[in-house]
Amino acid sequence: MRLVCALLLWASPALAQQTPENAEQAVAIARYAFEYRDFEKVRGLLDPWLHPPRIVDPVLMIEARRLMGVSLHVLGQGRQAEEEFAQLLLLDPKHTLDPFVVPPEVIASFEAVRERMRATLDEILARNGQAPPEPEPPKTIQIQWVELPHPAVALLPFGLPQLIQKRMLSGVIHALLQLAGLALNTVAFFRADDSLKDSGSFQAWRGAQYGGLALFLGSWAVSSVDAWQQIDAERQQLRAEAAPVATWQLRF
Repeated sequence: MRLVCALLLWASPALAQQTPENAEQAVAIARYAFEYRDFEKVRGLLDPWLHPPRIVDPVLMIEARRLMGVSLHVLGQGRQAEEEFAQLLLLDPKHTLDPFVVPPEVIASFEAVRERMRATLDEILARNGQAPPEPEPPKTIQIQWVELPHPAVALLPFGLPQLIQKRMLSGVIHALLQLAGLALNTVAFFRADDSLKDSGSFQAWRGAQYGGLALFLGSWAVSSVDAWQQIDAERQQLRAEAAPVATWQLRF
């Protein structure tokens, strides 16, 4: 949007430099300048129409007061900005500023003006048959500490990664498989040495030895990969659930 406005101002110097002939044109050009971050131009365009006020359309006047108030605040003229905010609220007591467009410090100033004018604004709403807005409850931030196993835990043997993750059945299965593989490897190693004179028996025990080692290492590898994936999935889930309290997309 800002790029479009910038192109409009750049491509139409006559529009940018001419004196507006009516309030609609003044607010339209001011809106382009506002999007282009030319706040001095916003002030120069709207000041003749706001002081004294010469805009008849209330909706147009609200827009003009908003553009003028935010621009003055960004330019460092806080008191004048608050005067514009006060006039805006007299026209629309429930008006709010968009937090995705307006910086938080400007919104804070706007809401401070609303609070000072609370009684007057409530009277205006009552005359119009509207109920005053309910005050928002104070926002609190709840911090919950979640302890996750260190990724290095996934390298532990004998099903310990799963047991640490409270996945008892999976941990016990990997522990039994690895213990069985290690036991088979150890027993076969010694039996193979005892059967050197019998080549057939020797080859069988040697095969059992390597089979036990393969069972131990295979179960350990599967356990480590499974545990690491579980830890990573839990981290990703926590990141997705931990939404920020507020995200300001400042355009100024």
